[in-house]
Amino acid sequence: MFPRNQPSGATSAANELFLCRLMKSAAANGSGIDPRRLNAPGRAPAPVARARQVAMYLAHVGFGLGFAAVGRGFDRDPTTVRHACARIESLRGQRRFDRALTALEMSARALALALVGGAGARPFCLGGGV
Repeated sequence: MFPRNQPSGATSAANELFLCRLMKSAAANGSGIDPRRLNAPGRAPAPVARARQVAMYLAHVGFGLGFAAVGRGFDRDPTTVRHACARIESLRGQRRFDRALTALEMSARALALALVGGAGARPFCLGGGV
């Protein structure tokens, strides 16, 4: 699947793509949307676009991937990723949205850690000092 026990902060292109896929799946499932819809090129209906923005935000903020890496993982321009992150950050002032996003981020982190190798494994890149 991806290399285990890489030093913290070291990510390969395969790990970046894996994290982006994981965030797409988490955000889509959390929104009740088929994850494949997040891969559609161009503009999407608002619920699909919001799920994609959440996934991009989680990949960037939650896992520390740069705008360019997230852009590659979502087949989008880095400026689109930056816009998505700004949009989601602006919604964090809504308590209900913030709680849901925090829960989604915590679940995604736990899943990523489990997939890296479980107990004793060092995360490959989990930003935020984890």
